Amino acid sequence: MKAYRIVDWEARYEVNEKGGRYRPGSGLETAKRPLSFVRLPVEQGTGYADMVRVARKSRAAVAFGVWTFLLELAADNKSGLRGWIIEEDKPNGSWKPASMEFLMRRSGFSRRHLEIGIEVLRDPEVYWITHHAFDGLGAPRNAAELHGAPGDSAHPSEGEGERELEVQGEVQGEGKPEKPRPPVNENHRTPQQHHEALRLRFAERVCKRVHLDKSATTLLCATLDSMDLGALAEERMGRFIKDAIARDNPSSYAMKVLPEIAKEHPREKGGT
Repeated sequence: MKAYRIVDWEARYEVNEKGGRYRPGSGLETAKRPLSFVRLPVEQGTGYADMVRVARKSRAAVAFGVWTFLLELAADNKSGLRGWIIEEDKPNGSWKPASMEFLMRRSGFSRRHLEIGIEVLRDPEVYWITHHAFDGLGAPRNAAELHGAPGDSAHPSEGEGERELEVQGEVQGEGKPEKPRPPVNENHRTPQQHHEALRLRFAERVCKRVHLDKSATTLLCATLDSMDLGALAEERMGRFIKDAIARDNPSSYAMKVLPEIAKEHPREKGGT
């Protein structure tokens, strides 16, 4: 199953056991109990402006209200679960993705307002929330535990239900439904075939959002081929798209940054 998650929760919003900013390797663990407040860093970039532009001014206030609610909900979890938009699954003694009914009940927002907010927040140009595999027990810590396909996660590409919102398997959206696709048996793919499918989806996602020249596009393909294309890489590429869109020369930016991204997420020999 999949659940919504705040992007970069640990780096931007997590709190340590003494109530300060959590820094991995500092010797201080994350706070054990649900948080009583949310660290909201001062925005120095274009994040708010990007959100308002994507949302359009008529929907920006709704989207920001939903964002604030989701931050509080993500913080109201114990260590290991914070950052996830989830609710307690009492019969099974675990956790499950938050249903639309749960979100409506906790927030007081209408279904339509929540749908608008989630649609804006998961847009690739905003990328404040993402959609990832969730095992009902705790937050994955590495790419091996979170290995979703980009086309099925937080940022659908055009023609793949871009306006639809997936809430516990139920599509809540507008417009015409997506045409049915022939079933694919993922178990019959070789590791190389699986990696190739992920690489193509990543490349398509970037190229639909960012205009790159021939050299930058070639480097993009080479970078993706050398990367472990797990969920952590997906989050990093989401930030790359957002940053590249804001640049006057996206191709020049890509030529500088893509080699660094490849080093951050190297692909193991023989891996996917």
